[in-house]
Parts: sequence; structure tokens; C-alpha cells
Amino acid sequence: MKYVVGYSLPYFHHVQVGIEADSPDHAIERAQALFDTGEIWDDTPGASLASG
Repeated sequence: MKYVVGYSLPYFHHVQVGIEADSPDHAIERAQALFDTGEIWDDTPGASLASG
């Protein structure tokens, strides 16, 4: 028999990405598309991971 077991971690994970876009709405759309395809972590010039 198989069981599904889940867990949660007691911390907040916050990532900031600098997105080049014509407007805040376009930046959000672009970030969502990059996240959906797994490319948001690629740290490219047009979508750079913020450090700090």
C-alpha cells in the first residue's frame, strides 16, 4: 500500500527578481511566465536575481 505524506517548513522564502518590462503589469506577467517554465532561476540580464 502507498501513502502520500506531506510536510511544511516553518520559514518564509522570499525571492526578488529584477524584470525588464514596459509596465508593472507586464513585469508581473513576465515573472509568472518565467516561474511557470522554471526559468525564473536562470539569472539572465533581462530577469536578474536580486541579492541582498
